[in-house]
Amino acid sequence: MIYDKLYDYQKKIVDSRIDYESHALFMDMGTGKTITSLALFEQSKLKKILVICIVSKKEDWYNELNTLCNINATILDKGTNKNKELLKNKSNGYIVSFESCWRLDKDLLDIIDEDWFIIIDESHKIKNTKSKIGKFVNKLRLKTYAKCILTGTPQNQGYIDYYNQLRFIDVFMMKEVDFKRRYCEYELMSFNGRYVNQLKGYKYTQELDEIINNNCIFFKRDVNDDSIPTDIYIDIDKHKSYDLFKKNKVFGDIIGDSMASHRMGLRQLCSGFIKDIPVNNNKINWVKDFLDTYDQRVVIFYNFNMELYALEEACKSLKRPYSIYNGSQKDLTEFKRHTDSIVLCNYASASLGLNDLVLSNVCIMFSPTDDYINFTQSRKRIDRIGQTKKPLFYYLKTKNSIEGAIYNSLKSGKNFDDKMFEKYLLEN
Repeated sequence: MIYDKLYDYQKKIVDSRIDYESHALFMDMGTGKTITSLALFEQSKLKKILVICIVSKKEDWYNELNTLCNINATILDKGTNKNKELLKNKSNGYIVSFESCWRLDKDLLDIIDEDWFIIIDESHKIKNTKSKIGKFVNKLRLKTYAKCILTGTPQNQGYIDYYNQLRFIDVFMMKEVDFKRRYCEYELMSFNGRYVNQLKGYKYTQELDEIINNNCIFFKRDVNDDSIPTDIYIDIDKHKSYDLFKKNKVFGDIIGDSMASHRMGLRQLCSGFIKDIPVNNNKINWVKDFLDTYDQRVVIFYNFNMELYALEEACKSLKRPYSIYNGSQKDLTEFKRHTDSIVLCNYASASLGLNDLVLSNVCIMFSPTDDYINFTQSRKRIDRIGQTKKPLFYYLKTKNSIEGAIYNSLKSGKNFDDKMFEKYLLEN
């Protein structure tokens, strides 16, 4: 049973939901939302499941369903027409992204009934009732009573963000206009010569709090939890040019005719570029998804300027405040000022003598350094005296690439040098 694999606090959560058909798990990152939701699915006694999630989590959900629930789910990631064909096949499980599900509107609605359990991972993405996904889930919610929403960040604008999420699990049954009329306070504001109603606050907040707290599970990480860091390796798909450059040492006009240039080119291709030429950057897509679902401070270590440029563009597109700490920029003002800020750190410059990074307990290694000391010291910027939370390290590792060899070398306490590179080429 999945229940037997849970930690005690997760068992308490599942036990507290035994009389409910639908659930809201608003749990901190790293506290086990996925396995807890699947234990609730197990408790429901239903055999069919639909998971809606961000693109980068589809494979994770597939593996969890396979391992924990013995369900060989179908991932709907083949394009709309092919996905529609896949839905015609009988399956006990489907996994689909937010971007794809509303395109399968009628087809999904036709197969879902009261025998299905629906999980929406990162449910804050459905809070906008006017968005395509927001409209779709309001039709989907009528198909079954058994539903579960998961997110560590249910709201950032106040109570209004809860409305569509909790409507999906049948808590708020009133129309949005009625919710706003009862609980929201507006004032007329002038914009470009015209007046519009602007949300200025809420009323009957005690009533709202009671409704939300009675129907949602909030679980925060214990700041006195075990201080041993958690290392999480994220496998990233490589670009097809990687294997070609590894074999032929050629990419357009770029030639890896020396060991140094060959090695450098492979490392760069893992991060979505070579020299100043961009290729498909799967790491950036993962970072964007992560930052879109996590609203606290994050430290990101990088090696190359092209990585920095891509990370800056990601922060700008997500409207996240950020600081840069490298050889030419050493200003942490934004990182210290905003609780949702990002700091982009070059290994060589930021791995030693920088104490302010302890403001965050989450660190992403965008690519591995080949220097063991820089690697060890960069971790110590987070995992040090003054850290009040469990450090979480995310290592983005391009699958079947030089990065796996680099991380293995670093974990054994060695620099990744020319001898290590030669060994990697011989063995791969």
